Amino acid sequence: TCPHYRLWISRLEANGSISRINSLLAQNSTMATAFAKNQEEYRKMRLEALDEEEIAYLQAQPQMNQKLVEGGIGGNLNPNRIRCLHENYAHFLATGSNVIGEEVESWKVIPPCCSEEKGRSDEATTEAPTRDAAAASVDEQQGSEEEKGRSD
Repeated sequence: TCPHYRLWISRLEANGSISRINSLLAQNSTMATAFAKNQEEYRKMRLEALDEEEIAYLQAQPQMNQKLVEGGIGGNLNPNRIRCLHENYAHFLATGSNVIGEEVESWKVIPPCCSEEKGRSDEATTEAPTRDAAAASVDEQQGSEEEKGRSD
């Protein structure tokens, strides 16, 4: 776990970003559909990474098997909400495909990590994100989505 990203994502979580993302998921069907697809792809990838012995062990453990088969990113069983930005942002960094991570990235509040510079915006701030900065970015995105929905 990268301490840099852990710190910045923790700050976003502390500033209410999980609630804001969950509101976006409830209001934006395109984002919700992409999130459901991310969850399904994650489940598939996780199952493909297991060998037969691991699968047999997990199948003998009902609660663990439920998380394995039904749980999405981070074991999330609720397809309409996120539990944690860390899990989704890490999935985004690892795969390049996670709508929640893409949303967080679009806020441009997380500076590049000193160990990886590729593909990251130089526009990111080096100061801790405030609730107002993160909220304003999300509110701006919600307004854009509402306008798009009216024009369709």
